[in-house]
Amino acid sequence: MKHSERFALNEWLTDYPREATFDEVCEMLLDEDPAATPWQWFESTPRAELVENIDNTRSHFENVVDGMKWGIELAQLTEEETAAERATHTTN
Repeated sequence: MKHSERFALNEWLTDYPREATFDEVCEMLLDEDPAATPWQWFESTPRAELVENIDNTRSHFENVVDGMKWGIELAQLTEEETAAERATHTTN
């Protein structure tokens, strides 16, 4: 299971089979299998809505991490460009 999937499940569920896949846990929720237990605050949330919220959390996590990676790459490029500009100015 990906980190984003485990994070999303842990945000919304108190318990689920750790060996199950993300999709299997979502199916358990839809089937109202007691092995997948929502946090008390979400017990009354319709299961389809709960699965949608879990998937949105997974997607959001992935987008944030991708944005952080892009930001780091951009910062590295900026540092390289700055170093290249300094080198150009010192040689001229």
